[in-house]
Amino acid sequence: MTDTKGKVVAVNGNMVSVEFDGKVSLNEVGYVKVGGKSLKGEVIRIRGNTAQMQIYEMTNGISTDCSVEFTGDLLSVEVGPGLLGQVYDGLQNPLPLLAEKSGYFLERGVYLPALDENKKWEFTPTAKEGDKVFAGDSIGTVPEGPFTHKILVPFGFLGTYTIKKIAKAGEYKIHDTIATLADEKGKSVNISMSFKWPVKRAVNCYAERLSPDEPMVTKVRLIDTFFPVAKGGTYCIPGPFGAGKTVLQHTTSRNADVDIVIIAACGERAGEVVETLTEFPELKDPRTGRSLMERTIIICNTSSMPVASREASCYTGVTLAEYYRQMGLNVLLLADSTSRWAQAMREMSGRLEEIPGVSIEVGAPSTHRIDAMLSGTQANIAIKLFGDDLNKMYSLGNLIKEEISDVKGIADLNVEQQVERPQLQILPNREMMAKYGLTMSEFGEMVNVLLNGQVISMVYEGNRSFDLTLKVNDDSRSTAERIKNLTISVDGQAIPLCHIADIVSATGPNTINRENVARKLVVSANVAGRDLTGVVSDIQKRINERVSLPEGYHVEYGGQFESEKAASQTLLVMSIFSILVIYLLLFAQFRNFTQAAVILLNLPLALIGGVMAVSMTDGMISIPAIIGFISLFGIATRNGMLLISRFNDLRNEGLSVMECVMKGSADRLNPILMTALTSALALIPLVIGGDLPGNEIQSPMAKVILGGLFTSTLLNAFIIPIMYLLTNKKK
Repeated sequence: MTDTKGKVVAVNGNMVSVEFDGKVSLNEVGYVKVGGKSLKGEVIRIRGNTAQMQIYEMTNGISTDCSVEFTGDLLSVEVGPGLLGQVYDGLQNPLPLLAEKSGYFLERGVYLPALDENKKWEFTPTAKEGDKVFAGDSIGTVPEGPFTHKILVPFGFLGTYTIKKIAKAGEYKIHDTIATLADEKGKSVNISMSFKWPVKRAVNCYAERLSPDEPMVTKVRLIDTFFPVAKGGTYCIPGPFGAGKTVLQHTTSRNADVDIVIIAACGERAGEVVETLTEFPELKDPRTGRSLMERTIIICNTSSMPVASREASCYTGVTLAEYYRQMGLNVLLLADSTSRWAQAMREMSGRLEEIPGVSIEVGAPSTHRIDAMLSGTQANIAIKLFGDDLNKMYSLGNLIKEEISDVKGIADLNVEQQVERPQLQILPNREMMAKYGLTMSEFGEMVNVLLNGQVISMVYEGNRSFDLTLKVNDDSRSTAERIKNLTISVDGQAIPLCHIADIVSATGPNTINRENVARKLVVSANVAGRDLTGVVSDIQKRINERVSLPEGYHVEYGGQFESEKAASQTLLVMSIFSILVIYLLLFAQFRNFTQAAVILLNLPLALIGGVMAVSMTDGMISIPAIIGFISLFGIATRNGMLLISRFNDLRNEGLSVMECVMKGSADRLNPILMTALTSALALIPLVIGGDLPGNEIQSPMAKVILGGLFTSTLLNAFIIPIMYLLTNKKK
């Protein structure tokens, strides 16, 4: 614990506002004292002397004036021997030990060590005294299950260290000192077999980031053949509840060409988490014939933890995976049910929206990357305002936000924040520079070397290289007064910087974004509960009618709607092409232009049902819905083909046109109804479960196809026979 204390001033769900006195860091861990218990939380925002903390326990009983203690440590996990085979919660508490301590109804405020502190491990040194080591280097090994666990120099060690002392081979506990290292200044530090690492800080002690170029063989033929996965890459298995994702997860975990399996069940339904916990120990490792749990770590939340901890589960899983990957092992990290993580993000967004001065956008990393590629901002819609004056642009941006805030379907509406931040401006005095014979380029080069530094050589230590940078020390540029007194050499004279430049304190914008050389400010928004194109159309209409832009300022629109517009045009062309191809195939089958046209009458009959289905549900014509209409074309023509083909066969047998229609319709009624009913029964679950995570694409398609099947099947039984009679009257 540090000397920094605080008290709760506001509570909103699992989000707590704390006033503190002292120093607090972002992502620092703190404990809220309530009812004799300490509830763990993480600092996610700091403004002045007020911090917003995300509490990882139920917040019942927390009120204003509850005291808060800050630890000075970032949210971290402990890594070392003993991780394999464990079942943790999102904060790396071992769940079996928690159950032993407090029963199956877990108490809040109970935190246990992640690793067994009393177990002894057989340590074998692989380095010797006098060796030079860096962060992430191995200094010894211990056997752990089927692997040799490397003991690593902690990731946070900077620079080169020399081993002063290292333990002999033998049995040690994880917190026993196994080596003493000395840094470049001679300061000694003891290390053990375990250490802690912040979950939101990337492990960067590697020489080179390699590109994925080797496949990860899952031994699932469908994945390896059509959807190959690279080692070092990522992949996603979408699907609704009950689609078999957990079964595929078990199969992949057991057979994939990897060393370690880490499962982060980020808030999945309790039944499926129990299924994972009970079935994984029973799965046999094809490599060893023993339990797969010997090389598996499971991370899952408990019912006593709020949705906020689902985010911690993913970060914990990634950090543990990075630890084993640093040893040279291949790790398969499975984040099960990330849709629940999205639910947690949405709830967090709702909490943070009530905090003044915060702009929140909720999304997934994949969608953020797509949005950023399309429009340069991580949102569905980007209203890009261009101009010259940043203050004027910010005012116009807020005006646009105000005018479009009540557009139906708009969500996460934000104006790109512009915050004045303190600056130290070095303004050259041209008269004094001319007196000393200095040019602007020479002046700029001198200031750059003094403050930013300049690489003048390379230093090699072993197989690593470091830049040798020339600049003034940090103390000499720590304050404005010291910067003024920095000396520069001009024609052999040492003169203070303040003699040839004015050093003044000022403020300026925190960021200046540009696009095509022009200054840009973005008003961003997401869409919820409505089609993207409709929302953009309403936004454009509002801005054109209500916002008057000064000369030299203009607005452009970007985001996913651009790609949706292009995709819609492509699908329109493909739809016309599909109808033409279907018509040609029908002609090739029946050798009759008229009969082919009669069969195509099923298309408008199917469209009637598809449009009705869309209008009766969410009313949105999305890309999945358009794909559903295209799929419906092929399905709808099937019924007409069955009838026309049967009518022609009966005509060839000598029956009259009326007899062909009556008998042929009766013969084909059961097959048509059976095929339509079979398809409908398969689509109904997708239609009913449209609101469930994972059904965002399948459900709109299913609604269109189901509605089209209904009307085309119903009307086909009347329209096709009538048209056949009309076109064959003369015969």
